[in-house]
Formats: sequence, structure tokens, C-alpha cells
Amino acid sequence: MILFQPFGRGRVSILCDGRQIVNGRLTFTGVRLDYVAPELEPLSAELALGIALRGQAYLDALGGGSGGDAFLPP
Repeated sequence: MILFQPFGRGRVSILCDGRQIVNGRLTFTGVRLDYVAPELEPLSAELALGIALRGQAYLDALGGGSGGDAFLPP
């Protein structure tokens, strides 16, 4: 089973069967992957893009992203 852990303090982790396979942090321009399991190393660019898009969607849902549709009342 794959578990995508929440973005607590800008950190993100992906676990597979209790083993950490990706660890990284959100940045202003996307995501920086600090650790990628060796078997996923060829896919690291695609993982970073997917995590960055998911992070942007998460921020947009909270109303704090720059997706364009979010409205924050004054």
C-alpha cells in the first residue's frame, strides 16, 4: 500500500509498505526531493512534478495558492 503523507511544515513523504520511498520539501518554485529510493531514481523528475502539482492543488483548496481561482476576503 502506498501512503502519501500530508504537507506538514512543508515536508512531504511517500511510504510504501511502511518503507519511505520519497522524502522532500515544498519550495516557492515547486518541490525539492531530498531522498528518492534507488529503484525510483529514473523517475525523480516526474515525481517532483507530480508532488509539486499536488502541493499547488492543496494550497488552492485552502485558498492560499496562486492558482488564480482562490478568493481571500479582505
